[in-house]
Amino acid sequence: QLRRVVPGSFVVPGSLSAPVRMRLRTKPDLCSACAPPGDEEVCCDLYMLAAGRDPNSASLNLGAVGATLDARGALAVDRQLCAVDGVVWGAGDVLGPPSLASTGIQQATAAIAAMFGTADMEGAGLDYRPAALVGNPYRYPVGIWTTPEISYFGQSPKQAARSGVDIVEGIARYTATLRGHVNRCTTGTLKLVVESRGGAVIGVFIFGDEACELIHYGMEIVNSGRTVFDVRDTCFAAVTYHELFTVAADDAIRKLGEQGSGAKIVARGLC
Repeated sequence: QLRRVVPGSFVVPGSLSAPVRMRLRTKPDLCSACAPPGDEEVCCDLYMLAAGRDPNSASLNLGAVGATLDARGALAVDRQLCAVDGVVWGAGDVLGPPSLASTGIQQATAAIAAMFGTADMEGAGLDYRPAALVGNPYRYPVGIWTTPEISYFGQSPKQAARSGVDIVEGIARYTATLRGHVNRCTTGTLKLVVESRGGAVIGVFIFGDEACELIHYGMEIVNSGRTVFDVRDTCFAAVTYHELFTVAADDAIRKLGEQGSGAKIVARGLC
């Protein structure tokens, strides 16, 4: 039975063959209809908790200097990343999502520049506040260091559909590449989200070995407005995983040809 619970105490044994023991506590305010509040001990082989992050600001006493915190403890800042004029600036996890090291470094650099008057974020059209970062799929790549790795940048098919953009998806399996054979890969996929009208790559999604490294080439493709024809015609060193981009581009071009739309596609002789 699916229930809303919060983790309590847990014990991770020294032996991999012994189960993890933990106590889960039902949230009475969220789940009173499905189970009475209380504790329950669960034994399992593997436990994954995906609960997000809360800013570690409770002990900073920021309210004493006039700073504003939201319900989760995130510090409210203006366009200059300033929370209290001339007193407090913020960067990184204390501001809330996306709570990434990469965006935190950018925020810190911008905050220091604003602090010493060497930059004007608003005048330069820059915005490093959480809402501006999270709401824009083109602001930063996401890398998830699982095994295998997961990474993505740009628009997903669902986001493109909401924007009214017709797309095709170019798919490449790791097993279809030379590097995949050399490394004996059995899983892994790269997907290019491609605009149908002209073949521009607007999103890259990767699941597999070195995905968090490969995504930066994908980010460059998207940011520079390159098309699947540009990707297909690029010569990569062998034997590398970059062949995935060529395979995915070929797949997207084939689907564009089947779709039969777009002046650029016609000019390439695909229709």
